[in-house]
Amino acid sequence: GFDLLERLRGLALHARCRIFMAGFRKTMDASRRSKHPLYNLAQSHPVAGLSRKEVTEMVSVPLTRLQIKFDTNLPVAIENETSGQPELVQVFCDIAVRQFEETRKEIAADELLREVFADRTFREKVLGSFLTNFNPSEKLACYLIFQKIVKDSADFDKYEFGLNELDSVLHGYLDLDETKCNVLLNNLEAGGAIVNVKHTVKYRIAVPQLGRYHQEKIAERVARAKNELDRDPQSLDALLSEPEGSR
Repeated sequence: GFDLLERLRGLALHARCRIFMAGFRKTMDASRRSKHPLYNLAQSHPVAGLSRKEVTEMVSVPLTRLQIKFDTNLPVAIENETSGQPELVQVFCDIAVRQFEETRKEIAADELLREVFADRTFREKVLGSFLTNFNPSEKLACYLIFQKIVKDSADFDKYEFGLNELDSVLHGYLDLDETKCNVLLNNLEAGGAIVNVKHTVKYRIAVPQLGRYHQEKIAERVARAKNELDRDPQSLDALLSEPEGSR
């Protein structure tokens, strides 16, 4: 039952009470349904990655205390490749320490990136998170964006796209109206696949290496996701349904 949620709704109206809840797929879906207790219970705030300043501190402070010298642009390079996701930033730091212990040389950003991208732990975290967080329709959308980047010979870390570009790559695969395309973008952002480009309505790939891992077999990935979606068409229902009050 929803007795506890109904009680929380009452408490939320108290001036001295603050309620925080965390969730992803089921919570987002419930908050859109007018008959569910989570509907209009609170404001929704996507959990963002660390800021550039925070990433710089997370990288620079421990490395400096360990007396490890590194490129001044290393924190920025790490932030660009992780969008501030703490778990991935930590992998970069761990490998930087390991690299220094082996070479006793200053950590160069380019060399560290190459070693991290080839690291099994980093690969498993990036791919595992992607496969776990997203359903077939969302994975298909990502693969189609990756395919567009490859076809355009663009850079995964610089490519920017918005609603129009998403609608274009989905053509022939998913027939979604503007509202559902926006919901899809919101889901991809909430799940950490994409991040908003500040002060714009554009997005970029949150972890560019995710796209690079898939680029050699991107056509195969697209076909597999499409087949998976065809076998489970209801995977669109939960996250791509309009809020009941909008109909």
